[in-house]
Amino acid sequence: MKLNKRDIVRLKHIQGAIVAIQSFTEGVDESSFNKNELIQSAVIRQFEIIGEASSRVTEETQQVFPEVEWRTIKNFRNLLIHEYFRVDAAEVWYSVLNDLPVLKSQIEEILARVQ
Repeated sequence: MKLNKRDIVRLKHIQGAIVAIQSFTEGVDESSFNKNELIQSAVIRQFEIIGEASSRVTEETQQVFPEVEWRTIKNFRNLLIHEYFRVDAAEVWYSVLNDLPVLKSQIEEILARVQ
């Protein structure tokens, strides 16, 4: 399968941001995360990168891989950027534990198929 080169670059940016989040949160529990603004800020920044990169993946590629929740990812990014005052550390932590592993698997599978 052939993808737009820019899409591949963006998918790799997503993959890198996921790895960064997992590195930042390794050995961290929810209580520690909630108390540590530095880790929260680092994680949120990487989620912003994931969202921005996802929003720049072409519609064509998004249609080829509908299992990725492209719209949800973009919406989360928009919340983090535009409604920063509503960001809930518990919601971010939930995404770290539940959404990120799924997305990581999906992105790794896509990259394996196109390279």
